[in-house]
Amino acid sequence: MNILEFNFLKKYEVIYKLFLILLILIILSNKSYSDIFKVENTILKTDYSKEKYSRNEAIIEAINSSFDTFAKRVLVEDEYWKIKNIDFNNINESIVKFNILAEEKNKKNFIFKTSITFHKKKIQNLLNSRNIIYTDTVSSPVLVIPIIKYNNIIKLWEDNFFLSNWNLEEDKARLVKYLIPSGDLEDQKNIDLNSFDINYYDSSYFLKKYGLKNSLILFINFDKDLDNIQYKLTLNKTNYYKVFSHTISDLQLSKLINTIKIETEKIWKKKNTIFSSLVTSLEFTTNIQNIRQLNIIRSKLQKLNNIKQIKDIEVSSKAYRGKIYYSGTINDLNKNLEEINFILKENFNSWRLLTNE
Repeated sequence: MNILEFNFLKKYEVIYKLFLILLILIILSNKSYSDIFKVENTILKTDYSKEKYSRNEAIIEAINSSFDTFAKRVLVEDEYWKIKNIDFNNINESIVKFNILAEEKNKKNFIFKTSITFHKKKIQNLLNSRNIIYTDTVSSPVLVIPIIKYNNIIKLWEDNFFLSNWNLEEDKARLVKYLIPSGDLEDQKNIDLNSFDINYYDSSYFLKKYGLKNSLILFINFDKDLDNIQYKLTLNKTNYYKVFSHTISDLQLSKLINTIKIETEKIWKKKNTIFSSLVTSLEFTTNIQNIRQLNIIRSKLQKLNNIKQIKDIEVSSKAYRGKIYYSGTINDLNKNLEEINFILKENFNSWRLLTNE
């Protein structure tokens, strides 16, 4: 094989990898919200012959249990207690789809599996009416960069157990989505493994290469027993650091991965909470070229969870002036706008909606 053929194949391989990543991002964005509002649940009753468990009771328990699972999915921990006083009828009215996946009875056991999908707007109204702070905002994929140190040797991609174990955990219903690239020689060259320091490492090269905004750098040190796990989470240009100790073995691997995902989920929820009791409005203007572009802008804005309503004030051939009613702070609004590549700029007490590129 000559040099030209090798370079062509190398270039083709990079393009193929980027195409696969783009395809994964599209699939994630299409499925994210439906997964968040869908709960698959299993009720197992042992010694069924003594309990005389009825089907109607199983349905009621499945609905209550599924709502509890959903609430813990979107609420920060301090808000959990508020769902205890929500009436069953309110929960039941918020269901858009109820499927019984399996129903098995014998002399001793009763197994009842369900799939329940909640109506997004009804659930939001239910939480808002009780001033419950929540978030159902799904993250754009977080690029995971796992770095392993073993026998004083640091490795980025090769023989890295995270590549094969990270996605074994079921996380389709989590708010934070992840992407682990397979990596290549160019990626390895952009990390100085001999003098690696997670506190100072800048992941912008990887984010730019893979077209992402968020990253999670993990440093797992097999050569230490204390403070052997470090991570640096970057969400919308804000960095979060954590160092902790964890037993590292094949038996503890899934627990370690789950711990990291739970911590990341908590940070994401706190960063994106919707303060339901606060509704504010602002007027804005933006440039448009035609009605089609205006409809696209409206459609994107209406999909944001903290935008409650959009009112048209003035439409011309070159500009659009509207009014946004939103919950939370202006910073919360701008963070969500960044997810759809928009940003609000204040200029002499007026707001401009601009494309954020």
